[in-house]
Amino acid sequence: MTLPELEKELARGVLRSVYLLLGPEEFLRKRALQALRSAALKPDAFALNYSEFSAKSDSVHDVVADANTLPMMSEKRVVVLSDLGSLSDQQALSAYLQSSGPRTVLILIAEELDRRTSFYKLLRDQTCVVEVSKLKGPALMRWAEDCVRSRGYRISSASLTRLVDVAGSDLLTLANEIEKILIYCEERKVIEDSAIDLLVRGSREHSIFELTDAVGKRDRKKALKLLGDLLDLGESPILVVNMLARHFRQLLIAKELQSQGCSAGEIASAAQVPGFVLNDFLLQARSMDLAAAERMYLQLAEADRRFKSSGTNERVYLERLIYSL
Repeated sequence: MTLPELEKELARGVLRSVYLLLGPEEFLRKRALQALRSAALKPDAFALNYSEFSAKSDSVHDVVADANTLPMMSEKRVVVLSDLGSLSDQQALSAYLQSSGPRTVLILIAEELDRRTSFYKLLRDQTCVVEVSKLKGPALMRWAEDCVRSRGYRISSASLTRLVDVAGSDLLTLANEIEKILIYCEERKVIEDSAIDLLVRGSREHSIFELTDAVGKRDRKKALKLLGDLLDLGESPILVVNMLARHFRQLLIAKELQSQGCSAGEIASAAQVPGFVLNDFLLQARSMDLAAAERMYLQLAEADRRFKSSGTNERVYLERLIYSL
């Protein structure tokens, strides 16, 4: 079951005894949990009939005992057990699942579980599994578009792509950035690139892309400044190296495909380049000397090896590497 399917079911008044919220997307997980709590409990019943436990620190026997406790001045009781993947005593919970009562809503939460195990198969059979996976590609774009259009605003496909590319795929961050834009564009209710560029705080991923872009263009001054900013913010030098290596690998792929006469769309797909930077990227690929790109890629591989195996001064090494462009 997906989150929209859960919300539709709750709107019809259907409330099950046990739910499993399974997946790594925290924003969707919190939304599902809030929907279940609101459906099961009235505000004045919350204090006496809501409990949270963690499988990392709490006894499953305490969880089961709480779940078997009758609600006080309420039709339902809600018990939440998070970090289910860390549960060591599966037997007690398994026994409860096979005889759960109608007065308690037990909500189990896990980022991931081994779906090959008998325990997962029991969960699948005895609970309502709500998948809260990370959204990617078209699903992420649809989610962002729904956030905008459900509030009565308009946005073009190109601007929507730019918004998602700059804000990143973390739904909590993306939702916050969309909210800022909606407030700013309240008068016309049309979201344009100018508003996105003015208001959206680029994600750290986007800042790294700016660095790779500056390196690709051999803009030493800008690249050194961006590198310093990222490292000062606590970015991992190894991640910076890996992102730079990825960029040069993309350039090498693009140069090869350009030599074969492939279209821009084919290159973007093969090299996995974000849409709003494709034109600049293709210009980089055309102007970049093949031998220079291959040499930089090898130097980055050496930097990765050094950072992982020795006491190299990572900041100085990266600065020298960029200065050698």
